[in-house]
Amino acid sequence: MEELHRYDLILLDIMMPGIDGFGLCKRIRALVDCPILFLTAKTEENSLVNGLSLGADDYISKPFGVMELRARINAHLTERAQGTFCPDGFGEGLYSDVSKETIG
Repeated sequence: MEELHRYDLILLDIMMPGIDGFGLCKRIRALVDCPILFLTAKTEENSLVNGLSLGADDYISKPFGVMELRARINAHLTERAQGTFCPDGFGEGLYSDVSKETIG
């Protein structure tokens, strides 16, 4: 858990083995300043509200397209980079290249 500050953005699913995404989001939200995005098949409004109330910055229901995911990731990272909020270590790890359609 102490390495979490190195991430620019965290993607979580709600239905994971061992711990659900809601529980993990609740545990790490106070430890990270980066955006947390849920990618999930749970489309009920109460799941969306629960995820956002636990500190998630976005909630993306499956199925979704790669272009939508890329656009949402870029929006969150751009918001941070433009000075609204910029955690230490920003820029390491995740990158997106729209022209090459890659996220890495």
